[in-house]
Amino acid sequence: MMDRTTTNAERADSGDRLAALFIERAAAAGEVLTHGDRAQIGRAMAEAYCEGAEVPPGREWRHLALMIRDLYHYADGLISPAGLIDTALSELHATVNVVPLLCTIGEEGQPALIAGAVTAVLAHAETGGIGIDLLTDIAFTTWAEEVEEERFIRAIAAHAARVTG
Repeated sequence: MMDRTTTNAERADSGDRLAALFIERAAAAGEVLTHGDRAQIGRAMAEAYCEGAEVPPGREWRHLALMIRDLYHYADGLISPAGLIDTALSELHATVNVVPLLCTIGEEGQPALIAGAVTAVLAHAETGGIGIDLLTDIAFTTWAEEVEEERFIRAIAAHAARVTG
C-alpha cells in the first residue's frame, strides 16, 4: 500500500484497504475501544501501508499524512475532509466502540467508519509525539492538489476533444 499510487482512484483504493483493516481490527476489539487501542490499530495500518519497508526515523509523519490523504480520496463524495477530521477528533478519546453498530447500518455508516480509520491514524500519531494538526494540514493540502490536478487534466482533455472534434 505504500505510496506507489499515481491516480486518485489508486489512492482511494489504498484508503479503502486502510479503512477495511481498521474495521476488521476495531470490530474484533469488543465494546471498548480506548485511545491506546486506536493507536495500536493505527500502527497496524501504518505497518500495512509501508509494506514492511523501513521508514526513516523522523519521517513517520509523512507516511501517516499520506494515509490520511488516501482516506480523504476514499471518502470523496461521501464526506468532506473537514467532516472526516471533525468526526475523528470527536472520537479520538472516546472509549465506546461504535464500529460493530456502524457495520450493521450499511452505507449510512460508511462515512463514520472512514472517520474511525482517520481517528486510528491520529491516535497512533499522538502516541508517537507527532502533531496531528501538521498531519491533517499536509494531508488536506496534498489531497486538494491531487484533486485539482485531476480536474485540470480532465478539463484539458475535454478542451482538446472540442478543438479536434
